Amino acid sequence: MKKLLMIMCLALMSVGAFAEKGDWNIGVDARYNLDSDYKNFGVGAKFQWECLQNFRLETDLAHMFEKDGYQTYEAEVNLQYLLRIGHSGFAVYPIVGAKYRYGRYYTHFHYNNGELVSQSDPKWSGDINCQFGGGLEFPISEKVKINADCKYFAYDDAPEVSVGVAVKF
Repeated sequence: MKKLLMIMCLALMSVGAFAEKGDWNIGVDARYNLDSDYKNFGVGAKFQWECLQNFRLETDLAHMFEKDGYQTYEAEVNLQYLLRIGHSGFAVYPIVGAKYRYGRYYTHFHYNNGELVSQSDPKWSGDINCQFGGGLEFPISEKVKINADCKYFAYDDAPEVSVGVAVKF
C-alpha cells in the first residue's frame, strides 16, 4: 500500500510542477473493466496537462469497486495526441501509457445451493501494466469537456472503457 501511495504522489507532483506552462484540466470519470474474469465498475479522478501543441499528459487515480471478491486501486500516466477536427473543439486521440494496479482477490470460494458460505483470506498484489487505446473529446462549453476512452492493457489482455468530464483551468 505504501508503494501505491508513493507512486500516486510522485505522478501528481511531477505533472503539477509543470502546470503553469500550458492548459490544464481536472476531471472525474466512471469506468467499466471488461476483463472476462473481473468485470466491475469504478470511479476515477484525473489531471490533464497540455504540455506541447496537441500533446497532453494525463495522470489518473481510480478505485474499481469490489465484485466477486476482487477490487483494485489504480494509478496511471498516459500520453495523448489530440487530433482536433474543425473549429468546434471536437478531438480524437490515441493513448499510450502505464498503469500500476494494486488489487485484492480471494483464491477460494465455497458455495452451498448458490449461496456463498466461506472464502479464503484476501490476497493483495500489485502489478505494472502497459496500455494503449483511443478516445474522443466533446466540448460542452469553453471550459467543460466530455470525453470517452477505451484502453487495452497489454499484459492482462483486458479492455476498459470510461466516460468522464473535465474542467479547464
